[in-house]
Amino acid sequence: MKGKKQSITLLCWILILTSLAISGCGSSIGLYPHMAETQTQLSNSNFKIIQTGVTGYSRCWYIMNTIPIGDLNLYEHAMNDIRNQVQPVGRSISLINITQDRSVVTYLVVSKVALTLTADVVEFVD
Repeated sequence: MKGKKQSITLLCWILILTSLAISGCGSSIGLYPHMAETQTQLSNSNFKIIQTGVTGYSRCWYIMNTIPIGDLNLYEHAMNDIRNQVQPVGRSISLINITQDRSVVTYLVVSKVALTLTADVVEFVD
């Protein structure tokens, strides 16, 4: 009887530790960054919308929330992802309505930080 009780206790501990190991914590932040302010006037007659909802994505992993694995330039990589989708060749274009969604998911000692940028693309016309 005592051996059966110890086996059940051990099984319970294994289940608890396993569920803690595979569960994680997460958070998500959505921002509308005001990085650079320009005085470009957008009116109905001087631009046309080329693309809407163009997204760029980047991520980095961390060990114990301090030691990065990979490149830390999340914003740069996400913007490059957007630029690769938009071909400006000979056109005067701009990104407008840029939003930033950042998420952090933590699994015990490993965390993943992900950044998604979304923007609309406009072309200036004469």
